[in-house]
Amino acid sequence: MTGERKIYAKKILFFILGYIFIPRGLALTTPFLYKIVDFHTIVSYFQVAFLIIYLAFPVLYRKDMPKRFPNKYMFYALQYFIFWILGIILALYTIE
Repeated sequence: MTGERKIYAKKILFFILGYIFIPRGLALTTPFLYKIVDFHTIVSYFQVAFLIIYLAFPVLYRKDMPKRFPNKYMFYALQYFIFWILGIILALYTIE
């Protein structure tokens, strides 16, 4: 395998692992803080959020954004935090 193919294989592997584990990790933390017990729906929501963040990141993280967030992983964390808050609000709204 050439170096370029290894990089693509690594990106694909990280995408698949992120798509599986990040939404489940976020969905596991949510019931501890709130009384939301529909795990499958929460995982599905965070999988959609993962795809949106993954596709929107190259568009959002350019120009002056690296000056504000020199660490791109902190920018990812901020985006997940925003989607996490929106998910809790939506879940609480639909429960009641």
